[in-house]
Amino acid sequence: MKIILHADDFGFDNDTLKATIDCFEKGALTSATIMPTMSSTKDALAYAKENSQYSFGVHLTYVDRLRPVSNPDKIKSLLKNDVFLPSNKIRIKSFLNLLNKKEIVEETKRQIGLLLDSSVSVSHVDSHGHIHKFPIFQEAIEEAINYFNIKKVRKGQDTFLSTVDKAGLKRKLLNAINNKMDSGLKKKFLSTDYFYMPTNSFDVDWGKEILKIISSLDNEHTLEIGVHPGYNDKWRLREYKDIILFSNLIKESSNRLITWNDI
Repeated sequence: MKIILHADDFGFDNDTLKATIDCFEKGALTSATIMPTMSSTKDALAYAKENSQYSFGVHLTYVDRLRPVSNPDKIKSLLKNDVFLPSNKIRIKSFLNLLNKKEIVEETKRQIGLLLDSSVSVSHVDSHGHIHKFPIFQEAIEEAINYFNIKKVRKGQDTFLSTVDKAGLKRKLLNAINNKMDSGLKKKFLSTDYFYMPTNSFDVDWGKEILKIISSLDNEHTLEIGVHPGYNDKWRLREYKDIILFSNLIKESSNRLITWNDI
């Protein structure tokens, strides 16, 4: 199996910046996506520029009262008081067709351009809160990344621990919605064959079970594992520790570490 060890939220703050760099230096990551307008974005860009052996993409941000790159007057449907709406409100507006696709294209281009203007090669894109799964965002992102000749976008999560995958009606409903959205992503973009993220299911010590799951898959298939390293928040610290443990397990196995550049 070919595996990408990936960190979201690179540049979110100094804590996540340091933890993510620490994971890179310990061989526990091969990739990260950079948040464009955060307090440690500049430091994340500087690290990415000097470490092209890894892949770096854009963690597209459209939610949670974070600041846009664009002039607020140009993307009004996404904002309130010049910052992005909470993620649930963006999701509702997406379902109700109350977002302006041109505005999403504008902001997406601006966020990607921020990395390119800093001489960081963009391997792919994903998004904060996985908002890119929603149809109007898929359409806008497709237009924006084609402008830059970028082809790769994270797929929806399709790999779960067995205890979570069988966890009742709510999980089955979420999986059904996710699969429908993911079918659109597959048609439009290049991606990995599989994607696993422990965050939403609060998985802990997931490494050995994930190894069992992938042991039955084709050796040439690709899997992205996404985490959010940090020290100060308990959940980020847990993911920091788990990805380091998992990277050591991978190095002892027949699986191969790759970056998004290898997709």
